[in-house]
Amino acid sequence: MVATVAVGTAWTDDGATVLVAAALVLTLVWAAVAYAAPARWALVARFPLGLAALPLVWFTIVSLGLAAVRVLQPWPPYSSPLDVRLSGDASLASPALLVPAVLALLISVYAAWPRVDDGARSAPALRVVPIVVMLVLASVVTTSLLAVPLWTVVLGTGACATVLVLDARLRGGRSGTASSLVGLALGAAALLAALPNEVLATAAGALLVGLAGVVLLSDRLVPSRPAAQAVLPVAVGLLLWSASEVVGLPDVARAVPVLLVVGALAIRWPRWTFEAAAAVVAVVASALAIDAATQPLTALAVHLTLAGALVTASGLLNRGRAVLRIPGALLLAAATWVRLADLGVTAPEAYTLPVALVLVALGVHRLWTESESTTAATLMPGLLLATVPSLLWVLVEPVSLRAALLGLGCLATVLVGTRLRWNAPVLVGAVVGVLVVLRELAPVAAQTPQWVVIGLAGALLTVVGVTWEKRLRDLQGAASYLDRLR
Repeated sequence: MVATVAVGTAWTDDGATVLVAAALVLTLVWAAVAYAAPARWALVARFPLGLAALPLVWFTIVSLGLAAVRVLQPWPPYSSPLDVRLSGDASLASPALLVPAVLALLISVYAAWPRVDDGARSAPALRVVPIVVMLVLASVVTTSLLAVPLWTVVLGTGACATVLVLDARLRGGRSGTASSLVGLALGAAALLAALPNEVLATAAGALLVGLAGVVLLSDRLVPSRPAAQAVLPVAVGLLLWSASEVVGLPDVARAVPVLLVVGALAIRWPRWTFEAAAAVVAVVASALAIDAATQPLTALAVHLTLAGALVTASGLLNRGRAVLRIPGALLLAAATWVRLADLGVTAPEAYTLPVALVLVALGVHRLWTESESTTAATLMPGLLLATVPSLLWVLVEPVSLRAALLGLGCLATVLVGTRLRWNAPVLVGAVVGVLVVLRELAPVAAQTPQWVVIGLAGALLTVVGVTWEKRLRDLQGAASYLDRLR
């Protein structure tokens, strides 16, 4: 180790390139010693080998970071020609040393691997594909540090991602899972690097969609499926958006195909990871389209309608997704509300109540015909559509006939639900009714002197604290009562 430090420090004043070259030579020398030495002496060579390899590790990490910064720099999307080039050269040392440095590190790892008692090497069998991919990636990083066309970097990264995923599909197991995850990450990096040009982004998006599809459809890569489910909606969204840029589709119309395709895929693969990623893609695409629209409320109403229809369809078609019917109904109600606001309608009940009554009637019919159905799945959409639009208006205009009628309706809903022992009417009527009461009391509380409000709050908290056990039993009894309802 002393000899290694002495030889290495002799080249520190001649620049990073000379230092990395000297570390490369020292690493290969000590790797040869570690490989050729007897088993009992191999440990002696590992310490100077690790010391000599430190500059190579440092050079590799810094080069990878510089390449990532150059390739993923914040260029405006779809603003550059296909032959756009990376600006200038940037490297800590000579980029030509990166591939030999990575190769030397691989050799040193194999040479220094511990041996079993009989002297045989216990290192796992080295596969040709991962080694070739690492060397090709090192070559891609090397080119990224030079003034080369951007498409060469995207092509090299995409090729490595493809080889890793296809090799993982053939191998399976833990190594295949790791390779598939790295391949998906490289495919995503290639897509991000390709965003400056729409043609390049379309090709990279199609590649990432294909890689994610291979992982999803492979029975040998089951542990990698959650990652593929999270990647696929994003890749599909970027692919469709980039293809729309290629064909010249206006920004305001691009969200519609994204919503339809991503929603259909979410119905096909009803998994929470997939659905969460699809929801994020839908929100981003809708926001970008609305920002470019001359009539944003109309565009928002269209997007909410599509989203509500897709979410409701998933709740109806997929077993175990019945809970999605409620947000689907809320999205459809929101679409109606936005469209009515766009048209200047001040009485939405004329549009929402008929549909809500039909939904409630269908839910009641299902309750009577199917004894196993619950009110939460059958009545909740109609009850929410009947009350939420009016509640939103009451929150803005509390002193009105609408507020009084809504309060009476909530009271009647709670009484009917209690009488029939139905859960959904009790919950909807109680929650909406409490919100109406709180909104009506807000102006009174604002005009009341603060010392009165503070005193009443303190007295209430004191009473609750003194009778805490009884209040807790009451709360548990109420929860048990609601749980017993249908």
